[in-house]
Amino acid sequence: MTDKSLDWKMVKVIPELELVLSQEILTVAEEPLAVWCAEEYLFISTQNCTMEVFELKSLKLLNKFRTVLPATSVIYNAKGDCLVTLESKNVNSASTARVYFNWRLATFETPVRARLAASFKHIAFAHTSPRAETVELNIDYAKSVSCISCCQETGLVALAAASTVSLYALGDAMEDGLTHIEPFLDVTFSFPIEKLAIYVSYIACASNREAYVVRYLLHGGKQKRWNGALYVKEKFSSLERNAEQPSYDRDFILWSPVNSWKPEECRINSTSHEQSGIPREEASCLLHGSEIETVLLDSVCREFNSRSVDQRPMEVLGPVEFIRGEPVNFMVHKKDNEQVECRVVTLLFRRFAKLSLSSSTPHSRARSSTMSSPEHYVKDSVPYDALHSIVLAPCGKLASRGLCCYIASAHYCYIYNLLPRAHMTTTIAFTTPSISVQLDSDLIHVLSSETVESYTSRHCAVATPSPWRELTSDENSGEFWLCQPCPSPKQDSTLVSSSKLIGSTAIAVGNSNIVVLTKEVQQPDHRWFMHSLRLSSFNWTSSSWNVYVLRRKTATALSQQFVQLAKQFSDFSHPYYYHLLCEAHLLLRSHLMADPDDSDAATILREICGLLADYCSTQRGKDSHKLSADYYFVSMVPIEEVCDRFTDQRKNPNALLCYLNQLLYDTTREYLLSKDLGDFIINFYYKHAPDLLPEVLVHSPFLRQFSLIRTLELVSSAHKSIVHGNQEDDAHSRRLDYKFLLCEAYLLQLLSKQPEALATVSKISQEFLIPWVRAHQSLLLCKKTLTQLGQLLMKSDRNVLLASMVYYVCQEEAEFLDILEIIKVENDVQERDLMILEFLEKLVCCKDVSVQVLSKAQLLLSEVYLERIRLKLSGADVAQRSSTSVMLSWGKRHAWLDHLPPYTNSLGSHGNEPPSSTMLDELKLLQMLLCVAMPHKELVVFVTEYLVKNAELLNPVALSLRLLCWPHVGKLDEAIDVLLSSCPYPTIDYSITMFGQKLDQWKMLLDKLLQLVSQLEPTNEHLLTVYPRLYKRALLYVVEITSPDEFFQLLPPQGSMKFFLPVIERCCQLYAAEQLGDEIRFAILS
Repeated sequence: MTDKSLDWKMVKVIPELELVLSQEILTVAEEPLAVWCAEEYLFISTQNCTMEVFELKSLKLLNKFRTVLPATSVIYNAKGDCLVTLESKNVNSASTARVYFNWRLATFETPVRARLAASFKHIAFAHTSPRAETVELNIDYAKSVSCISCCQETGLVALAAASTVSLYALGDAMEDGLTHIEPFLDVTFSFPIEKLAIYVSYIACASNREAYVVRYLLHGGKQKRWNGALYVKEKFSSLERNAEQPSYDRDFILWSPVNSWKPEECRINSTSHEQSGIPREEASCLLHGSEIETVLLDSVCREFNSRSVDQRPMEVLGPVEFIRGEPVNFMVHKKDNEQVECRVVTLLFRRFAKLSLSSSTPHSRARSSTMSSPEHYVKDSVPYDALHSIVLAPCGKLASRGLCCYIASAHYCYIYNLLPRAHMTTTIAFTTPSISVQLDSDLIHVLSSETVESYTSRHCAVATPSPWRELTSDENSGEFWLCQPCPSPKQDSTLVSSSKLIGSTAIAVGNSNIVVLTKEVQQPDHRWFMHSLRLSSFNWTSSSWNVYVLRRKTATALSQQFVQLAKQFSDFSHPYYYHLLCEAHLLLRSHLMADPDDSDAATILREICGLLADYCSTQRGKDSHKLSADYYFVSMVPIEEVCDRFTDQRKNPNALLCYLNQLLYDTTREYLLSKDLGDFIINFYYKHAPDLLPEVLVHSPFLRQFSLIRTLELVSSAHKSIVHGNQEDDAHSRRLDYKFLLCEAYLLQLLSKQPEALATVSKISQEFLIPWVRAHQSLLLCKKTLTQLGQLLMKSDRNVLLASMVYYVCQEEAEFLDILEIIKVENDVQERDLMILEFLEKLVCCKDVSVQVLSKAQLLLSEVYLERIRLKLSGADVAQRSSTSVMLSWGKRHAWLDHLPPYTNSLGSHGNEPPSSTMLDELKLLQMLLCVAMPHKELVVFVTEYLVKNAELLNPVALSLRLLCWPHVGKLDEAIDVLLSSCPYPTIDYSITMFGQKLDQWKMLLDKLLQLVSQLEPTNEHLLTVYPRLYKRALLYVVEITSPDEFFQLLPPQGSMKFFLPVIERCCQLYAAEQLGDEIRFAILS
C-alpha cells in the first residue's frame, strides 16, 4: 500500500476503502428540483409542480400528487407524517412555506387551489378526502422565506425569512377534521438567514459568513398545548423555579459558564456590570442559583477601533446571554391571559473575516489536522469561504449525551461540540470545493459539482454518559460504551469514498442510502445549481437528469474493512495503523449508541480495543500506558494472553504495569489465576515496581491464588532492599516501611501465624494506620463479616478499627446494623460486649453521624448501660473496661443528680455503704444520655419501661432515671411529688432545669409546697424547716423571671407579711432596674 495521504489536507485519503455496495438509477419523467431521503421514503419534487414518493428499499413509486408551486426544497416531518416544502414560481419571486398533511390521500389528477389566510390557512384538496390538506405558513408576505427546517424528534417546523426564524408546532386534529398548526415563537437575529437547522430547543442558522446557535427556554402555558411539541410543561419546563433536581437534558440552567469570550487573541472580555452602569439584577439571569454570564456588545466594538468590526473574525463560545446590542430578539405567541416566560441563550457565534480569495488558493495553504488553538482559523492569511451548510448532530435522544454543530463552507467543515460548553473539536478540509453537506449516524457526505465524498465524522467521539442516569454495568448497553476510552475527536478525518457524478446538484441521506440528483445544464459557462437545492433560474433547461441511489455498507462492515487494512501493517510505527483502528472504533461506537443490542458489533469493537491496546503499549509516556491498560480492560482479552503479548520486545513493561494495577484493584470481576500466572505477576512487580508490591498484594482479591510462602519471601526481600537500604528518614520512606510491614503481617495472618502477625502490626504507627484503615473499608469488611486483615487489626488494636467503623457509618460507607453484626461474630462474650459498648459510645460522640443513626445508637447504648447496671446490682460478673469512656468528655450531667440516691440518702447525706464505683460510672453515662435538652422519645420510653420491668432490682438507681424521663412522657406532676416526698433537697434545682420560665409549672410547685407545709405535724421539725426554705428559694427565683403583676398572681391570698414583704420588695427593685435600663438603651440608640 502506498502512502497517498495529503499532508496539506486535514484528512487522510485511503483509496483502498470501499463504501458503496451498489448503485441504482431512478427514472424521473420530469426535471427534478429537490430530493429528500427519509427512513422508508424517497421524495422528489419536479419543476412541473409534482411530488413523487418512492419506497426507498425497492424504489417503487408509492404516490404522485401536485404541489401549489414548484417545490425547491422538501423535508419530510416524521413526527407529524407530513411534508414541508419551500415553493416559488421562479427565482425572482417570493418563496412560501407549505405543509402537506396526509399526503398518501392526495392524487395527481386533482389540482390544488390555494387560498390566502391571515396567520395560516387550510387549503383542502378538492374532490378528495377532507383529511388531505395543505397549510400555508404565512409570516410576512413582504418577506420571502429563505429556508426551512424540521425537528424529527418533536415535529416542530421552522422557517426563516430575512433575519427572523419562526417556529410552528403541530397538534391534534380540530373539530373540522383539519390538523392544528400554530406559531409559538419568533427569534430575530442580526443577519439575513440563508441556512437553518433546528433540534428540540436548539436553533442553528447561518448567513454566507456568520453562524449562530442558540437555545430557547420556555416555561408556562397550558399543561398540554400542542401534542408532540416541546412547549408543554410535562416535557420541557426548564425555567420552573421550584422544580426538583433539574435534569441535564431538560434544564439548561445547570451550566455555569466561565471565560465566555474566545479566541484569546481577539482580546474580547466581558465588561463588568458595575462599569457598564447596568444593575446586576437586570444584567444577570439567575436560574436555580446558577448565573448565565452576560456580555456587552458595545465593549466588543471598542476592542476593534483599529479596524472595522465587520472586517474582523469573531467567535463567542457560550452559554452566554447577550443584554446589549440585541443580537437576538424574540417574541412568544401566546393566548390571552397566558403566562409564558422565555430566555434565549447563545451557545455559539462565529463571524468569518471578509478577505479576498485572490491572495491564496485552497491548495497553496497549510492546514493543520487538529485545531487546539483558535489562531489557526482567525489569521488573515485564511481566505473567506461562503458558508453553505449548518447541521445539528445530536448524540443520544434529545441530545442527552451531547450535541455537535457542523458548519461547512466550500473548502472547510468546522465541528463544534456545544455541550456542556461550546468548543471547537476539529476542522476538516475537503479535497474538492463543496456545495452541500449531509450527515448520517457515522459519516459526513459532501457534495461537489462532480463528486460525492464521504468522510468519517466526529460527533460520537464527544458523546458523554447522561449524568442524571445511573450508569449500567450491562456490557450490551450504549451507556456502557460511553464510559469506555475513546480516540480523540481531533485526529485526522478519513476520506472513505469518492464517487464521480458529473453535474451533482442535490444530495439526501437516510437509512444507509445516499441519494444524489445530477443534471446536465445547457449553458456554455457550466454554472451549476446552488447548494440550497434551488435553481438559479427556472429558465434554464436541462438536457438530462438522473437520480442516483447509492447503497452504502453498514458501520460494522465498514469498520471490519478498516481493521483488515490496518492488519496489513506489521509495524506499529506506521502512521496508518493507529489511524485506521481509531476510525473503526469510532464507527462502531457510534453504531452501538444507536443499536446497543448488536452483539456482533460489540465483539468486533472489543477486538479493536485489543489492537489499540497493543499499539499504545509500544508508545512512550504515562498517558499512552494508561490508555493501553484501559483498552485491554475493555477488550476482555484473558490475562494470560495479555501477559504473553508483552514478550514482544517493542512493548513497554510500564503499560503492563498499568494494566495489572487496574486488574488487581478491580473487585467487580472474578478471575481465576493459575499458580504460574500468579508467580509471574509477583515476580513482575518484584522486578519492575517493588515499591508497589505490598500495596498491590493487600488490595488484590487474588492473593489467595498466589504462592503465599514465595510471596512472603519476595516481600521481605523487597522490604530489606528498598526500605532498609534507604538511609533517609523522611515521611515517604516511613510510609513505605509501614506498607511493607502491613503486607507482611497480612501474609503471616493468611499463613495462620497470628503471633508473628500481631508482632509485625505493633510496629506500625497509628498516624499511618488510622487514615489507611479509614480509606480502605472494602479491605476490612466483607458484607457482614471481617476479612482476614480486619480480624488481624481487631486483635492488634481494637480502638483503631472501631474508630474506623464509626467513620464508615458516618460517611455512609457501611450500614450501622451491619457493623453490629460484624462485632457480634466475636467468640469471646465479654470481649464482644465491650466492643459493642465502645463502638456505640464512639458513634454517639461522633459529630458527623446522622440523626437516624444517632437515635438508634443512643437507644442501644442505653440498653447496654441498663443491662450492665442490672448485672452489677445482681452480683454477676461483668467485663471491666481497660480505659475510661469517651462519653465522659461528650456530655454534661445536672449537678442536682449528685444529691439523689445512690449518691446520697433521703436526708441529703452520703450513705454508710457507697455503691460500686464502676456501677456509678455506668449510671453517670446513662444520665448523660438523658440530660440532653431534647432526648429522643424512643430513648425515654425505653428507659421508663425497663425500669418498670426491673423495678425491684434497679430500685437503688431508679429515682434519678425516673426524674429525667417522666417530664418527657407527661408525668411531671408525679416526678415533683416523688421528689418532695423522698428527697426534697434538690427540688428547686430540678425545677429550674425542667420548668424554665413556665409560670404555670412554678405555680404548681408553689401550691404543692404550701399544701405540704399546711399538712405537716408540729412534731416533724425537720420537714417544717425544709419545706419553707424550698418555698422561699422558689419565690426568689420566680421574681427574677416575672414582672410584679405576674408575681402577685403566684402569691397565696393569705400569708405572713414578715415572710413575703422582702420577696415583694426584691421583685419591685428588679423590675424598676430593668425599666431604667430599657430607657437608657433607648436614649442611647435615639
